[in-house]
Amino acid sequence: MSLRLVMAVSLALLGCGAQRRDPARASAIRAVEDRGDPAVAPRFAPDPKLVAGVSATSDTEEAPLSVLLVTIDSLRADMPWAGYPREIAPRLTELERRCVTYERAYATASHTAPSVASILYGKYPSELPRDGAFSAVYPKSLEGFPHALRSAGYTVVAGHAHDYLRRAGFASGFDSYALVPGLRPAPNVDPNQTSKALEALAETQLDALDSGEKKPFFAWYHFVDPHAEWLAPAKDEEVPDFGPKPRDRYDAEVYVTDKYVGKLLDYMEDKGMLARTAIVVTSDHGEGIGDHGQLFHGYETWESLVHVPLFVCIPGVAPRRVTTPRSLVDLAPTILELAHVEKSSDFRGTSLVAEVRGANAPARPVLVDLPANELSFARRALVGEKLKVVYIGESRRRLVYDLENDPAELHPIRSGPLWEEETRKLREVESTLREVVPSRCARGCARGWD
Repeated sequence: MSLRLVMAVSLALLGCGAQRRDPARASAIRAVEDRGDPAVAPRFAPDPKLVAGVSATSDTEEAPLSVLLVTIDSLRADMPWAGYPREIAPRLTELERRCVTYERAYATASHTAPSVASILYGKYPSELPRDGAFSAVYPKSLEGFPHALRSAGYTVVAGHAHDYLRRAGFASGFDSYALVPGLRPAPNVDPNQTSKALEALAETQLDALDSGEKKPFFAWYHFVDPHAEWLAPAKDEEVPDFGPKPRDRYDAEVYVTDKYVGKLLDYMEDKGMLARTAIVVTSDHGEGIGDHGQLFHGYETWESLVHVPLFVCIPGVAPRRVTTPRSLVDLAPTILELAHVEKSSDFRGTSLVAEVRGANAPARPVLVDLPANELSFARRALVGEKLKVVYIGESRRRLVYDLENDPAELHPIRSGPLWEEETRKLREVESTLREVVPSRCARGCARGWD
């Protein structure tokens, strides 16, 4: 398949992009932000220990926690808590002020299939058995952290607003896996507005937990509205008129999603669930919205596609910001440690719990890994404190970007000592991968499999 054809398909289906990172932004935000006095009055009263800056008590640390995982499809990292000027997510901004925020969190891939698989199964996408399609299907025999939680006695539930995640095999391991009813089918876009219905479904699932046996739970809700298509909000949503451009319409869908994530948290607080529940908020990938001439996501490793929000909220733990790059492959061991469940020995990630509780966050490699499929060539990227090296499958080139001085990734470094050192680091990490050849597409994938 020619590069021109691949790019045409990319733009037609999902696209790509790059997010601009202002190196002065993080320090500026920290300098002016009073995390104890949010602009929006908090729905949840701050824990007195948080106001005093005290970390978790030993009782909090000893008892397994319930865990709520909220993933918001296509949510870019440039949100209000990261310096974006529009107030498009007041409820998430309110929550973020009470949590430990990872300013440089990275999805393992730039589209849903490999990214969510990596979160659930604790490995890099190229290490997972799959069928080789862009919207890959994974064998039901795969067991991820939800299986481990269920085996440990947790009630494990999930609610979703797009049927792909069920078809991909991600429903395996859950006691209850529910889909918003009445969805219009669409394989590559989201022609539905579902945040309101998904929040109602979540209440139904959680109410069943609350009325049954009191034991810890894991609940996962994947909100899809910010994924294209960016639809005009329903009239009863009272959304500000942000404008007609792609970013404007995207912002409106984020605004609606934020409202219903907040409503879900209100419900859980009213039910008394939050005192013993850790909350993890992130995204499976970002969105291009015109960066690098690409509108949607997938196919590439630009910052706007793989740099994602991540904050972790543990009852009694003081809020702070971590600037060390981290990967979403760390979520599986993190959630298992919160539940006091031993992680699988072949998980690639490292639990974040210790550093969320205040320990140092040492640097380690952050790998983005997009295996080839029937629509696109392979991509990989290794992200460091200041530099990022990218592997381009169709040409086998490796390019280095200085994210500190070139946050828009416009001026690749193609040779020289720095290039040699960074490409060496990427090859070193690649050598540790236990790659799995897809079950089909063996001769048809863009990269080719020998």
